[in-house]
Amino acid sequence: MSTLKVAIIGLGVMGKNHYRILKGLDEVQIVGLCDPIIDAKAYPEPCYTDIDSLLELKFDTAFIVTPTFLHKSIALKCIAKNIHIFIEKPVTSNLAEGLQIIKALEKKPKLKVAIGYIERFNPVVKTLKQELVDKDIYAINITRVGPLPPRIADVGVLTDLSVHDIDLLRFITGQNISQSNIFKSKKISNHHEDN
Repeated sequence: MSTLKVAIIGLGVMGKNHYRILKGLDEVQIVGLCDPIIDAKAYPEPCYTDIDSLLELKFDTAFIVTPTFLHKSIALKCIAKNIHIFIEKPVTSNLAEGLQIIKALEKKPKLKVAIGYIERFNPVVKTLKQELVDKDIYAINITRVGPLPPRIADVGVLTDLSVHDIDLLRFITGQNISQSNIFKSKKISNHHEDN
């Protein structure tokens, strides 16, 4: 098996988590790291503070683990350089930005993009999906309970967390959502829904 050369863009909480996991995979070689605030002494890999310098390297896949509002611009730069991409969820801040990424990928049909919907790989979800084979589902109700993670500042709880719920509904049922009722409010944040 050939070695997959990977660059990680964004070294916040999730970026460091991806770094740790990728570092432990024998078939992956991390060739560069990029973050505007990076302690280069903390990593054996080459470190960059701007995306354009990182994109001068030769690698197969970029892991985009930045704040959501940066996902689109970084993804488009990677696509232009023929680099496969993994984008941490949420894909983008809004539908229009996501569609721009899709449009760019349509011009490069060999490029792959993956989104960080990790809940699909949760053993409980796999078991539930198997349990529901050949069963009729009449309704599903999801209530997400817990505080808005303080590390999330550029999107609301719907965009950041309920994308997992929406993905799981479609994944488990193999169907698209035809009707939804969403109740949300701002109790803490002035900018985005927080529950």
